[in-house]
Amino acid sequence: MKLEYKTQKIEFKDDQIELGSFDGYANTYDVEDSDTDTVVKDAFYESCQKKPIVKLLYQHDRSQVLGIGQIKSDSKGLFIEGKLNLEVAKAKEVRSLMKQGALDSMSVGFVVKDYNNDIEYKNGKRFIKRGEVKEVSIVTFPANPQALINSVKNEKNIANMTIRDFEDFLRDSGFSKQEALKIASKGFKSLQQSDSAEVDDTTLKFYTTLNELIK
Repeated sequence: MKLEYKTQKIEFKDDQIELGSFDGYANTYDVEDSDTDTVVKDAFYESCQKKPIVKLLYQHDRSQVLGIGQIKSDSKGLFIEGKLNLEVAKAKEVRSLMKQGALDSMSVGFVVKDYNNDIEYKNGKRFIKRGEVKEVSIVTFPANPQALINSVKNEKNIANMTIRDFEDFLRDSGFSKQEALKIASKGFKSLQQSDSAEVDDTTLKFYTTLNELIK
C-alpha cells in the first residue's frame, strides 16, 4: 500500500494561530480534484472512528513533526482541529508563515487498503470510497517535490529501483497518474544510467536536479 495525498486550501484564523491552534478541512467530499479523483462522502469516517488523533507533519516529511490533530468526518469532509507544538522550532516557523499567508493549505496522507472494493473507476476517473488517514500535513503546494526528494534519499541507491517504484514515488508526491507515467517513461533510464537518453528539456532539468539532491 502506498500513501496518497489530497490537498485542501484553507483559511487560518489569526487568533487561533497565535496560540498554535487551527482548524479546517484537510479534504472535502464529492469534489473532483486536479488528479480527476473524487473522495466520496464518508470515505474517512471509519478511519476517524478508529484513530481520531493523527500526527501533524510539515510537507509530508516524517522527520518534521509539528504536533497533533484530532480528525472527524462530517457531511462536508475531513475536519481537523490541529495543535502545533510551539516548543518545536519548525512548528514556530510554520505558525509564522501561516500568519503571513505563505502557508495556507493542508494535505491528508492516506492509504487505500483494498483497491478492488475501495476505489471505483468511472470514465477513466477514480472515486475513492474508503481510505485510512495516516497523517495531515501543512503544505505549500498540492504537488510536493520535496516529499519526493526525501523518499528517494531514503532509498540511498536509485539504481535498485524499478520504473514502477519511481512512478509510485511520483504519485505519492502529488503528481497525477498521467504526469508520473510521462516523467518516468522519458527520464528514468537516463537517471539510472547516463545523460545520453533523449528527453525533453523540462524532464532533463528535473532529473538533473534530482540526481544532484540525492547524491
